[in-house]
Amino acid sequence: DLYMTIDMTVQSIVEKHLKKGVEDNLVQNGAAAVVMDVNTGGIVAMASVGDFDPNQPFEIADESVRKQIEALPEDEEDDAWNQALLKQWRNKAINDTYYPGSVFKMVTGSAGLEEGIVTPETTYTCTGAVQVEDTWINCWSTSGHGTQTFAEGLCNSCNPFFIEVGSKLGADTFFEYFKSFGFTEHTGIDLPGEANNIYYTAEQLNPVELATESFGQNFSITPLQMVTAASAIANGGYLVQPHVVEKIVDSDGNIVSTTDTSYKRQVISEETARTMTELLQENATTGTAKNGYVAGYRVCGKTGTS
Repeated sequence: DLYMTIDMTVQSIVEKHLKKGVEDNLVQNGAAAVVMDVNTGGIVAMASVGDFDPNQPFEIADESVRKQIEALPEDEEDDAWNQALLKQWRNKAINDTYYPGSVFKMVTGSAGLEEGIVTPETTYTCTGAVQVEDTWINCWSTSGHGTQTFAEGLCNSCNPFFIEVGSKLGADTFFEYFKSFGFTEHTGIDLPGEANNIYYTAEQLNPVELATESFGQNFSITPLQMVTAASAIANGGYLVQPHVVEKIVDSDGNIVSTTDTSYKRQVISEETARTMTELLQENATTGTAKNGYVAGYRVCGKTGTS
């Protein structure tokens, strides 16, 4: 018997609201959601949309896709059907990669805090764009944020501020944190088909690539890797091992194996993690992530445009 880390109640809530989010926002290429215990790496819930009915895995769940396939010439139907099956079976949280966008700023910011490059009070003046070599890179606020502290820059999700942090870190140090947070390797979750990342090595990080990676663009990771990195900030600085199997028990009730929930490594100090979570809590209260605030809970969050 497999004893799972999945909580059926949380799983059902995640599936319900993920589907509603896809419908409300007219999402064209599906969506994924992951809920993970930041201290153990246990997956509490994981869902993908569009997905399929596990009781009928060889049926196309999306009615519109099914009708499109049925309307094809007979010699094209089988191939289209197989491709549609493969697509609906994909677990987007681990099988697909994406640009994380500004949620990655929590990683760049943590590296900057850890290296002493910034403090929450460090100031920077955003004019709406910054030139890196021969390339102009815009802030999402084209008029600029003006002079702001790092704490305010995080809450404003200011691109030029994080370009500045990445530049001061330099390619080698930036990449060391990128690697330490787990973005150059599979998480090793006990599920099949974990995708390979696409990223620049330290040697390949020229100033423009370093600038764009500093605010989460121009490299591809899995959603699960981003969740795992965020968990390291939430739990005091430690990288955990994501998993869905808690233990395996034989027919006599003996525990055959138990998943190791010890930390892989420490990626930032507890002090840096505490500072970053305090900033992210402010962000989820008054900053760009305030729509994530839930009364009665301490919520930390970071927005991102993928």
